[in-house]
Amino acid sequence: MKRTLRRFFKVCDEAGLRRDEVVSDVDRDGWDGERDIEAERPHWLASTAEFPEQVRLIETYGWKGISIGLMMQPANFPSVMLKCDALDEKFAQAWIDVVHEGMYSRPILSQRDRTLIMIADTISVMELTQATYHMTNALRLGIPPREVLEICFHSTVYAGMPKLYSAWIFKDLCAKHGVSPTDG
Repeated sequence: MKRTLRRFFKVCDEAGLRRDEVVSDVDRDGWDGERDIEAERPHWLASTAEFPEQVRLIETYGWKGISIGLMMQPANFPSVMLKCDALDEKFAQAWIDVVHEGMYSRPILSQRDRTLIMIADTISVMELTQATYHMTNALRLGIPPREVLEICFHSTVYAGMPKLYSAWIFKDLCAKHGVSPTDG
């Protein structure tokens, strides 16, 4: 990560941007000081019927990370959270705090953008199980199928031709959801 940040700041320097223009301060309540559970609850894409343990897990781990998971990753978050909880509560707490409440709640990128990035990342490392989850989440978030398909194509350019297999996985996933991969 240090190498990536050094390169990023070098590019910023070359573009004549000051560090304080690209890095913003976080207030003492963090990125999510103004969040409200009741405002977020209508945006949860996994219902209590699909995820009956959500009340207990919110009581155990706090609502902010759980809420982000339910808004961004309804296809896989509930089962992953339950598995982490059953395996090790301290790990589950760290995972929810760092990944969901920490990284995914940062307002710099939208949930939509983060979802598209996760699709590209998982395709690039050929983690097609996770890619399928994130593609499903994208459809549930209302991201046009054509944009997800384009991510599959674009990842092929940078990560290699075998990654094109993700496009066929997405085509099958779209058929299962009753949409065309070229919609939108």
